[in-house]
Amino acid sequence: MLRICLLSFLGLMVWGQSLPEPGEREKGEETQIKMRDEWFRNRRGLDQIARPDLLRKAALKELMATKRDVTPEWRSMGPSSMAMVGWIMGRVSGRVTGLVIDPRSNDVMYMSSAAGGVWKTTNGGDSWTVLTDGLGTQTVGSIALDPQDPETVWIGTGESFSSCGGYFGTGLFKSTDGGAHFSPRNGSNNELELSFISAIAIHPSDPNTVLVGGHGYCDNGSQVNGGLYRTTDGGQSWVMVHSGPVNDIIFDPQSPSTVYAAISRWGRSGDGIYKSTNAGQAWTRLSTGLPNAGQMGLSRITMSPSDHNTLYGLVAADGGTTLYVTTNGGNSWQVRNSDACEGQCWYNLCLAVSPTDSNQLLVGSIRFALSVDGGTTLNYQTATWGGGQTVHQDTHVLVYDRTDPNRYWVGSDGGIWRTDNGGQSFSNLNGDLNITQFYDIAVDPDDAGIIYGGAQDNSSSATENNEVWDLTVVTGDGFMNLVDPSDTRIVIQTSYPYDGYPTLFRSTNRARSFRWLGVDGLGQNEPWPWVTPMDLARPTRQKGTSMYIGSNRVYRTFTAGDSWTPISDAFSSDPISVIEGKAVGDAVVMYVGTSDGLVSRCDDALASTPQWENVSAGLPDDNISDVDFHVSNPMRVWVTRSAFGASRLYRSDEGGLNWKAVGSGLPNVPANTVAVDPWNPDRVFVGTDIGVYMSTNAGDSFTPFMNGMPVGNVVVDLEIDDSPYALTAATYGRGAWQMLFPRTVELAQPVAFTKTQNVSLTHELDLVNPHGQDIQLSLAVTDDEGNTLGESDLTIPAYGHTRVPAQSLTQVGAVGKWAVEGTHLPLILQTSRDQEGKRLAASWPTDEDRDNQLVLTHLAANRVRFFTGVSYRSSRDSSIQIRDAMRSQDLGPITVGATKSLELGAVYSSGFDVSWARIEASDPLAQLDGSLSFGTWDGSAQLAVLPMAQAPHDKVIYPHVASDTGLFWTGLVTLNPNGQPANVTYKFYAADGSVLDTKAVSLAPNTRQLVLFDALTETAEADPALPSPLVNGVAWVEATSNRGIYGFELFGSAASTADYMEGIRAVGETWTHAVMPHVAGEAQMWNGLVLVNPDASYQELVIRLRRADGTELSAYLLGLNAFAKQTLLLTNLFSASELSAAATVWVQVENGTGVLGMALFGDEARQQLAGYELIPVP
Repeated sequence: MLRICLLSFLGLMVWGQSLPEPGEREKGEETQIKMRDEWFRNRRGLDQIARPDLLRKAALKELMATKRDVTPEWRSMGPSSMAMVGWIMGRVSGRVTGLVIDPRSNDVMYMSSAAGGVWKTTNGGDSWTVLTDGLGTQTVGSIALDPQDPETVWIGTGESFSSCGGYFGTGLFKSTDGGAHFSPRNGSNNELELSFISAIAIHPSDPNTVLVGGHGYCDNGSQVNGGLYRTTDGGQSWVMVHSGPVNDIIFDPQSPSTVYAAISRWGRSGDGIYKSTNAGQAWTRLSTGLPNAGQMGLSRITMSPSDHNTLYGLVAADGGTTLYVTTNGGNSWQVRNSDACEGQCWYNLCLAVSPTDSNQLLVGSIRFALSVDGGTTLNYQTATWGGGQTVHQDTHVLVYDRTDPNRYWVGSDGGIWRTDNGGQSFSNLNGDLNITQFYDIAVDPDDAGIIYGGAQDNSSSATENNEVWDLTVVTGDGFMNLVDPSDTRIVIQTSYPYDGYPTLFRSTNRARSFRWLGVDGLGQNEPWPWVTPMDLARPTRQKGTSMYIGSNRVYRTFTAGDSWTPISDAFSSDPISVIEGKAVGDAVVMYVGTSDGLVSRCDDALASTPQWENVSAGLPDDNISDVDFHVSNPMRVWVTRSAFGASRLYRSDEGGLNWKAVGSGLPNVPANTVAVDPWNPDRVFVGTDIGVYMSTNAGDSFTPFMNGMPVGNVVVDLEIDDSPYALTAATYGRGAWQMLFPRTVELAQPVAFTKTQNVSLTHELDLVNPHGQDIQLSLAVTDDEGNTLGESDLTIPAYGHTRVPAQSLTQVGAVGKWAVEGTHLPLILQTSRDQEGKRLAASWPTDEDRDNQLVLTHLAANRVRFFTGVSYRSSRDSSIQIRDAMRSQDLGPITVGATKSLELGAVYSSGFDVSWARIEASDPLAQLDGSLSFGTWDGSAQLAVLPMAQAPHDKVIYPHVASDTGLFWTGLVTLNPNGQPANVTYKFYAADGSVLDTKAVSLAPNTRQLVLFDALTETAEADPALPSPLVNGVAWVEATSNRGIYGFELFGSAASTADYMEGIRAVGETWTHAVMPHVAGEAQMWNGLVLVNPDASYQELVIRLRRADGTELSAYLLGLNAFAKQTLLLTNLFSASELSAAATVWVQVENGTGVLGMALFGDEARQQLAGYELIPVP
């Protein structure tokens, strides 16, 4: 579970001072709420379009009529609520707009929300069920029950504000079966022309007579043409009986012909509180004692259940918000309190009267107050902003029990609460409400179940595979989130601008605590937008992450936000709306969009002085909501517009120099976000104001892609990752949703050459499920041409293991590759044997980012004795070349699904005069994968296999220098693939962590260095030579460089004159949890485990031995001192009986804070050896 950031009740501490909290400001967050409304309105271009509500209705009608695929299906990721640890109010959910209680039972309630639909409980709020996922809109402003038949539920959609900052709905709906089904009731000719319905009143004795009112519709940025409508036929037809924006309607249950209505908005001549004596047909304005019409803002009214002639009116006017009372049915009104609102009185205003006492009432604004003297004195029932608050502030709903004055319900921006003792304590009813309005989310690149989100008035939160999320930084509104891919413990979260700067927080422990980031280098009072745009990128050719933030210019940091540097001039006087940067090789390609339609491209945002090009020509001049591109071709880019009209999606194949309007099939509503599939650049997803759409032809055409997701969801963000292969959506009202795509992992087999005395290899896979739930997958074996030889479906239990021989799937010996497919993939190790059953090689598929080239880090120089083989495959049909420093040669075409294998002597027939090379695909979009293999021509040595490298690192670690005197040699190879010299520093460590020696060398461009520890002759040497001789006793080595380098190790022995060897890559990154999938169980076989702590702090690891069914057999606690290494035999950790059925066990290493290691196994005679890197758990 995540824990909330420690927040003092006095405020968030920053630089020794505290941030003024909303409760300390006289008028709360009024400025921020207006900024939010302005952001919502401007982002969608509502100031520049007439009747967007009609466009959205038309889009929804088309969507509802479209046949949608039934699979795949989205699943909700929550939050079912968000826990506020240390706050009395407990969990929060989202903004509540209405609550009605079944008169037959307090256990049955209906709740409406700002953008999350209508929910029902039958157990008093312990659990809730959503009723409106198929309605077509999730924005609900009002709700009412038929007093004669509580199974009849009326809901009015659209959330009313005085501006267009709330989302418009699609009219009025009615259910006659307790909310199970709804049907529209807008009149046969759609006479009910309301997109923001704020009030519904049903005749106490005639259910066909209903009054409905609201705020009309949004037209060029303003709400216009509100009205009060009446039906006498249950909604089949409607007549407007009064114009103007309606806030409340109340029938007198004892005299149903008497009705009251509050009709007002700032500055209207007809504003006021009205009364009808003929069931709503005609209306009279009540004026005695009330403000003049043109001076009224938002007004709310309520009636005393115990005295129907007593009504209260809460009226926001020019001089403040005043509480009025009438005791004679509205004939005259008296002021009871001239300061009845704490602030934001146009946004949060509500009141309710006790069922038994006309002088006891509740008044809500920012907080809510109880009065027992008719409103003269207001006693606020919760503390100001901080941990002592009993309910969330910004109060929208107050409802009393029908008979008990000590029981009432409070609805706010944070959800719903109930008190049974007059406010002394409150029950939290938010345990099952997914109504959170997210602005943005970020997904952990290693675990799709770890998600961070920023929400409207519910701060930032996080989840680690839990439906209940945890609030992390409590501020107000939370916005963008970032996760550092080089260290996923580093998380950045944001809130609204304060004091002219963006508000940034950073965690270094995966959101368990945060600290406020400074603003060093940022420009004060620049046009920082409401939602501060951010992005980060980690180049594949170096370790470390750069982060970017925007006002109307871009700032960069290499220190995770400790200091910032501007890297652009101002693009516009308007703020930046989106920053999208991705690592492409050594560079970061970046696109920036602004709220006035400008797009600029930078081909390397890492440059000391990045160069920007305006590529806006051909785009409309409204908000650029998102940008995305595929790393394999950064010149092909998509941008979305979050506005109505024209095209919502544009594509350029030339880096923005030319744009084409695409997106046939997208609805005519704002497009908020675009995501390009990392495994298929032609598949593009767009999130719109009514849901998600998918294209399979690079955006030319789209179809709905929202099976399982609420219809009409406002989707504001889409995040897609390659591994885990997951698409995650953030919605403005229904939380986060996710879809896991099936992914195929392929593993090429080691090459067995006829020249190796016709050695025939057999192969098997060890599959480990590191997850806490069973996984299903399919397994296929193909030949070199991609033809399927055999396949099978498997289920691996939680923490379980299975071993699959190729012969169990096919009788054909020439296996080309394995393919494993599933949404949750196991960790995979392949081992190979010769005909005598001896293991010759072990390897596993790495999960690096792929591109169109592979680096062959080692070509065996002694071609008289050794061969060098290569196997490779491509994600696309392409032509292949091999390149070295002196030449390039064609290797011919390759097709998707095929595996090509060759011995490099056929390429370098005149002999190797280079030590390394690259294999390159002509198609820049192709993604290559493969392996290197080495062996002796006479078959006297084992086959060694190396995964081919793609990503160099500025630090590599060689975890194991063999110490068995007289038996083993160890070769460490460092490769500089760059066109410039690389300064490399080696640190040589002993097993106890002490530094034995440090040596610095300069590697020439495109060259490599071999450091050889030869136990046979007890010598150590280097080529090129190091500055001084190597020392003895080295256990492991670290190499750091100013440029990206590659590293790998080879191990060998000449025991019994039969030289054999194994190879592993030098490791560039550490892990916290890894597995050893294969434990050799044959007689005379040993299993070794090598663990290195490359950090300066002590680590304590847990090593677990598990059965194939996932149960734990034993656990061993291992302490690793700083920079220490442990070489362990499993027989020293676990008993012989526990290891006796080795084919059914596997080893799990966890609890580290940054470890690396490898596994070795072989025979006791030291004539066979296999090894591999421990496989990290994502």
